[in-house]
Amino acid sequence: MLVATVEEFADPAFDRALRGLTAAIIEDPELSQVYRERLDEPMRDLKRRRLRRAQEAGQLDADVDLDLAVDLIFAPVTRRWTERSGDLSPEGVRAIVRGALRGLAGSV
Repeated sequence: MLVATVEEFADPAFDRALRGLTAAIIEDPELSQVYRERLDEPMRDLKRRRLRRAQEAGQLDADVDLDLAVDLIFAPVTRRWTERSGDLSPEGVRAIVRGALRGLAGSV
């Protein structure tokens, strides 16, 4: 799922539109609310469902907070895209996922 997201980020038409939307969301609280309700929450729900399947398969601890897991997995990619920094290749993205999942599996 995350590799497909990065592929969309690499598409110049998508990149430009999403950067414009991101800037508008930062500046407009009403638009931010609409974005969260109509786009972000439905996507977060899909991400949580995927992670829940990983829990059910024993690939992720049953007690992991799925909202936190979504943030830990997707935020580094979003930051790299927003700031145009870091590796967004499929290999780089997989390394982010592996690192986040290792961190979620560890005990504090």
